[in-house]
Amino acid sequence: MISEHFTPALSNDTKCEVCGCVIGHLESLQLKDLDYSVCQSFECRRIMSQKPFMTPLLFQSHLQIQTKIYNERSEKEAARKSK
Repeated sequence: MISEHFTPALSNDTKCEVCGCVIGHLESLQLKDLDYSVCQSFECRRIMSQKPFMTPLLFQSHLQIQTKIYNERSEKEAARKSK
């Protein structure tokens, strides 16, 4: 019998700070010691690994630029695949 206090997580609201994809529960367990959320993508991890070495303002600017580049690249790839 399942306790009435037990409620399994049906969804996870954690999203990658670079690409915005939803981070699964198992992935989120690996992030518990980090001060940021990042998916398993090599590119996203590379970008976020630079955070400890930059000032907050510099990193925020860097993250915005990298996110824009990532989104543009993804859109071009999707357009190429749809042709």
